[in-house]
Amino acid sequence: MTANQSQLLAANIYLSRGRRRLLSNLGFTLEPGQWLALLGPNGSGKSTLLRALCGLYSFDQTPELRFAGQTIKSLAHCPDLQLIFQGHAPGWKDGLSTLENLRWQSSLDRYGESALGDRALEDALDHCGIAQQRHLPFAVLSAGQRRRLAMSRLCLSLWARQAQARSDDRERKLVWLLDEPSTALDDQGQDLMGRLLHQLLEQGGLAIVATHGAMPGSPQAAMLKLGS
Repeated sequence: MTANQSQLLAANIYLSRGRRRLLSNLGFTLEPGQWLALLGPNGSGKSTLLRALCGLYSFDQTPELRFAGQTIKSLAHCPDLQLIFQGHAPGWKDGLSTLENLRWQSSLDRYGESALGDRALEDALDHCGIAQQRHLPFAVLSAGQRRRLAMSRLCLSLWARQAQARSDDRERKLVWLLDEPSTALDDQGQDLMGRLLHQLLEQGGLAIVATHGAMPGSPQAAMLKLGS
C-alpha cells in the first residue's frame, strides 16, 4: 500500500449537539506520517468530531469518508486501519489494577497475530513511568497517572504495529484519535507524549488530536480550527 493509496479523506461533515450546529461543511485530508491538530475553545466540537469519526456519534448527514480510495462508514469500520481512540472517558475499570486494565484494554484493541504478552505490558508501563503503580487499583491513581496509563496503551500499539510489519499479517495503518492527551501531564509526560506521536508518524501512521495548544516534542501538524 503506497502513501497515496493510504490517504484519509473526510468531507461534507456536519455535526450538531441538540439544536446547536457545531460543524458545517468541514473537511480534511491526511497522508501517512501526518497528524491533524483540532484547535478551538471548549464546546467547539473537537470531542464530538473525534467520536463521530469513530462511529460513536451520529453525523447530521452522511459525510464523505474515504481511506485508500474506499468509502468507509467510520474509521472503526475500516479493515485497513488499526484504530486507537482515547476520549475524555477512556473506559478504564476502577476495580482493576493498572496492569490488569492495560491487559484488558489490549485484548479489546485486537492486535491479531502480533498480540503482546505480559512482559510487553509491564515494559510499556515502565516506559511511560507508571510501573511502580502497576498493582494499584485504577480508582486511586491521580489524573496524571491515568494519563500515563493511557500513554502505555499507545506505546503497546506502536510495538504491536512493529511486530505486524515483521510478520505476514496484512498491513494496516495505525491511526490514533486522541482527545487532549497532554491534559494533567507534567513536563516530562508531555515530552513523552510528543515522542510517542513522533514514533507513530515515523511508522507511517496517522493521528487526529484535539488540543488547546502545541504539544512539546511533537512534529509539526496540520491545523484545523473549530468554532471560529
